[in-house]
Amino acid sequence: MTIATAATADLDTGLTEHQVIKKIAWRLMPLIIVCYFFAFFDRVNISFAKAALQTDLGLSNTAYGFGASLFVVGYVLLEVPSNMLLYRFGARRWIARIMISWGLATAAMVFVHSEWQFYALRFVIGAMEAGFAPGILYYLTLWFPKSHRGRMTSVFFLATAFSGIIGAPISGLILNYLNGLHGLAGWQWLFLAGGIPCVALGFVVLLRFDDGIEQAEWFERRRAPVDLGSAGSPEERDRRAFGMALAAHARRAAARIHLLPDPDRLLRPQFLGA
Repeated sequence: MTIATAATADLDTGLTEHQVIKKIAWRLMPLIIVCYFFAFFDRVNISFAKAALQTDLGLSNTAYGFGASLFVVGYVLLEVPSNMLLYRFGARRWIARIMISWGLATAAMVFVHSEWQFYALRFVIGAMEAGFAPGILYYLTLWFPKSHRGRMTSVFFLATAFSGIIGAPISGLILNYLNGLHGLAGWQWLFLAGGIPCVALGFVVLLRFDDGIEQAEWFERRRAPVDLGSAGSPEERDRRAFGMALAAHARRAAARIHLLPDPDRLLRPQFLGA
């Protein structure tokens, strides 16, 4: 259900709708931002690691570009199925699965020693991360009404800026100061730094997230709402999950064949009509 009905339920305890929105936002948004930060941190890392990867693995510019692009192939192919499974298994478990599996796959880059291993693992990383951004957007629709959803989506996308502002200097420091430490190259430490925190965040998601407001024990109210409000019936939520995933899939695929400049830009509120 959405917060609109929750606000009505909580008026009996003296909470206003603004206070309820604020309470839920502080519960969910910091963790969501950190998770999305690491999604883009990986994309920052692959560009910073280019020179070292090419030197150590003997990759040509063409081979590197092809391998890096296989991330997108895996992501696009599995984006819609991933979001359908998110609805089926529940947002908490499926988002945690995405975080843990893509973190493990990213950390496994330390074992890459050949061109074909590089190709295979970049595809796997994209496949494991597939559906994360539209899945989070769908998750936000379960907690926030339309009047607040656009603002929360904008806050979510702040992580893309932080990934460059914060992630780029961190990547440079890792490459410069950890190169050779414990026998690992700087680029290997870079992928460990991007992967291991994602695994940890996946377990935090399991502990911190709820599939909906009905399951949120931390959200106390004097009596439960009698309807689901704008969250809709299970069939409506199923259609919403599919539609959001399909729209993101189409936009991302179009962008990657250079019809559109930036696929993630098209998931922002002004393009979603939120």
